[in-house]
Amino acid sequence: MFCVEMDLIDMVIGFHYWRFGIGGAEHVTLELITRFQRMGYLVILYTDEPEHPGDFPLPDNVIRLVVPVNPKERSQFWINEALNRGVKIIIYGTWLSPYAPLDCQTIHDTGMKLVYSVHGSASYPIDKDNGMKLLEIVQQCAQLADVIVCLSDVDALFWSLFCNNVVVVTNPVADYLGPVSISTRKRKGLNVVWVGRFDPVEKRPDLAIKAFATLVSVIPQAHLTMVGGGNDKVRLELEQLAKQLKVNDRVEFTGSVPSSKPYLKQADVFLMTSPTEGFPLSLSEAMHEGLPCVIFEMPHLVLAHNCSGIVQVPWKDTDSMGLALSDILTNNRYEELSSCVLEQYHRVCETDISRQWSTVIKMALAEKNNSLESKSSRLVRSFINAYKRLDDKRISNLEELQHLRDQISILKIEKKNNYKEVESVRQSYAFKIGSIILWLPRSIRKIIKMLTEL
Repeated sequence: MFCVEMDLIDMVIGFHYWRFGIGGAEHVTLELITRFQRMGYLVILYTDEPEHPGDFPLPDNVIRLVVPVNPKERSQFWINEALNRGVKIIIYGTWLSPYAPLDCQTIHDTGMKLVYSVHGSASYPIDKDNGMKLLEIVQQCAQLADVIVCLSDVDALFWSLFCNNVVVVTNPVADYLGPVSISTRKRKGLNVVWVGRFDPVEKRPDLAIKAFATLVSVIPQAHLTMVGGGNDKVRLELEQLAKQLKVNDRVEFTGSVPSSKPYLKQADVFLMTSPTEGFPLSLSEAMHEGLPCVIFEMPHLVLAHNCSGIVQVPWKDTDSMGLALSDILTNNRYEELSSCVLEQYHRVCETDISRQWSTVIKMALAEKNNSLESKSSRLVRSFINAYKRLDDKRISNLEELQHLRDQISILKIEKKNNYKEVESVRQSYAFKIGSIILWLPRSIRKIIKMLTEL
């Protein structure tokens, strides 16, 4: 039972998330808001988007306010919230928002306490096209935070480079999933289930189709259910890919559904193809049902750590993923794998979340401790700086490459010594360097990602 000190009751706490739709982060925010209310706090929800018909319904007595987009109005908004509503703590969940540095700076300047709530892996920005900008955002916000909450002990090492108060928290999935009703699970058939939105970058549903094609080459009777929606264009591309790989008669697309639970109950193995996740709702739901799982390798992921029932394969290796699915569906260790998954769910998800957040609140209200940088902090910061220099070189070479391409276009239009001059430019050192620089940063970023996950 969570005990709130008497002088903390009726304290106003704000949650910020950019929207309040039906995503995993919004679901977590809703559960935390409900829990904080039960603990006696007054709660305000701040969003960037106005309310939509499909949004999660808020508990009674929770105020929802929309933060202005204009920077000047936005800063004044946060100042007014501190002065007029007496907000004491802001739990800022939009950790990668372009508004985040301004918001966090203003919140800090007003005297409100800033809890920077990280929903994903610390390595998330590394391989993104706007990764440099994302790194700058998280670095600025993390240094301003009174407390950083993250989802794994591995990520905590990274965030401790910028803030001394880092708390690892568990997403409150057990609150709404309820008690686990089974002690183990028996295999029913050859059914694979994938759950998520059809996001071609963050969820990579195309890789699920490719992995399933490998599975079908071994087990032709296997069946894949793709649960989710959100992007009709991507769905059409997935259907076309399934036809191209000749598995379309074995793949079912459900579209958006109110709950994935019925599909998880009918499945035999769960498949996740995200490049990275923080604390994936879909995986925790699958574990709650005792489903053995196959995912891409994520060393930071607490849900999957040291669990033989969650098989991890190298990133993008869909052949290994398909063979792992085949092994789960055909070996005689299915019930053992299921039991391991359930044990992991109990160990990770059924924790004292209220105690975790009690620690967060106490740390936020205490005086901030700014100690000297550690050796590990200086090491990783040096790699981040090297990554910044590399990104500068990438941008410079892309600009030079575009300039050379413009020259070629002009030469073609003017038709002056067309062939010789065009070939001269194409063979130039700068053009060749500009061409190869497009792939260089991504390979280097993988190295930096591994270093930040040590």
